[in-house]
Amino acid sequence: MRRNPNRRARGGFTLIEILVVIAIIAVLFGMLMAAIMRVKSGGPRVQVTNDLSQMAAALSTFESNVYKGQGRLPSKLMLCEDGNYPLNTQLGIDSKNFLNKCFGHGRPLGQVDWNGNGGIDAGQQFVLEGEQVLVFLLGGINGTRGFSTNTSNPADFSRSDRLFTPFSFEGRRLNTNAPFSPQFPAYNDPYGMPYAFFSSYSKTNGYNRYGSSDCAALGLQPYFTPKHTPSQPDYYYPEGYQIISAGKDKLFGPGGLYPPYSGKGEDDMTNFHQGILGAQ
Repeated sequence: MRRNPNRRARGGFTLIEILVVIAIIAVLFGMLMAAIMRVKSGGPRVQVTNDLSQMAAALSTFESNVYKGQGRLPSKLMLCEDGNYPLNTQLGIDSKNFLNKCFGHGRPLGQVDWNGNGGIDAGQQFVLEGEQVLVFLLGGINGTRGFSTNTSNPADFSRSDRLFTPFSFEGRRLNTNAPFSPQFPAYNDPYGMPYAFFSSYSKTNGYNRYGSSDCAALGLQPYFTPKHTPSQPDYYYPEGYQIISAGKDKLFGPGGLYPPYSGKGEDDMTNFHQGILGAQ
């Protein structure tokens, strides 16, 4: 077969063709990396949304099945292992009554190893802030062991039967670096900050019942709606609980009036608002 003498043999790609191919590859690579970053940034947010939903449902389950609808669960709690609660303080009175109703079915509890260290710390008062109460209620002793059905000692694990734990906390996300009563863990969101937890106790300004916020370790207060007066705020979820993630920037907002919302903590996520607080 004779070659066409007018047809020139191709010697390879021209420089322009190579540059075009490189440009196309760069564009495709950029699109791929952008998609990967969207997935990576969206992953923790999806996890936070799931956590908030599941923990809110677990609190309702605990309230119905363990506390038997006797009132709202607290978001601040005192634990005295020797049973000698200070009855000259509102927190001591409320804590003793709650624990007796919740685990003793109205009967007084005996000595209880609340922090799970294997002994009774006589005279020691453990004050749990909101983020710790959340883990204590849903995870039990040490945040993972649940509670015994022994009505005089919910930390008695010599018997096999236990109250169910409505939420399973991942051990690697339990935070034992709380500034108050560090023996009792908080639970970190996917960004590494503990979830905040509040209850308004179905009462006007019940959050400040003890003269300070229920989550002093985080310096927060509950969020309330624009339909309020300063002395009688209308809380979001007044019959339930506010659970809050600090978001990617790891900064909590100030709580209070919402909306409007601006400033630090704009990417906070909660169980009473879809998405992030700063994106209304």
